[in-house]
Amino acid sequence: MIYSCEAHVEEGLEEVLIDEGPPPAMEKTSAAEEPCFLCGKKAVYQIEEPA
Repeated sequence: MIYSCEAHVEEGLEEVLIDEGPPPAMEKTSAAEEPCFLCGKKAVYQIEEPA
């Protein structure tokens, strides 16, 4: 699972996307302490890798 800010959500989806696999699950997060995987700002979304 990765966390993303509003500005980097598309990059986050691309990061966990698997070719010809199911789409990743994404939801807004309330985990205020989690930083964005790319820039370190406060995360707004958590993106789970497809199973």
